[in-house]
Amino acid sequence: MFDWENLFLSCNHCNNIKNDKFTPILDCTKVAVDKKIAFRRHSEPFMPDKLEITALEDDVETRNTVALLNEVYYGSTAQKIEEAKIIRKQLSKELNAFEECVTDYNAADGEDKKDLELSIMMKLKWNAPFAAFKRWMIRDASDKFPELLKYCQ
Repeated sequence: MFDWENLFLSCNHCNNIKNDKFTPILDCTKVAVDKKIAFRRHSEPFMPDKLEITALEDDVETRNTVALLNEVYYGSTAQKIEEAKIIRKQLSKELNAFEECVTDYNAADGEDKKDLELSIMMKLKWNAPFAAFKRWMIRDASDKFPELLKYCQ
């Protein structure tokens, strides 16, 4: 059933997958989705990345959202599988660039470090591409970068 409360802009790929198949899902305007779901990327040299999207809470909205995200990132039809590969490739490039930024931050000092921290902060904002995955990269490395956790709220 149509509901103005759950009307969000999304790409055709995501919108076509969601339809009415995944209801109810988490409302990202009311819930910090990346605090209910862990978003991780596992990578090996010369191999495609593997994504791990894990529910941290066992409620129907979280489970449905995880199922939706897995279908978005992996597809369920031949066409959706190919579209998902493109999205995963974009995600991989974005996360590689973010990892390089954090590595540069770790090696920097003075003004360079401050500039890189600002860049990291911007890359962790809600409207940054694949921000949930980036936030989980920082959370998983919180022992190395405790000062960056404040940008993962």
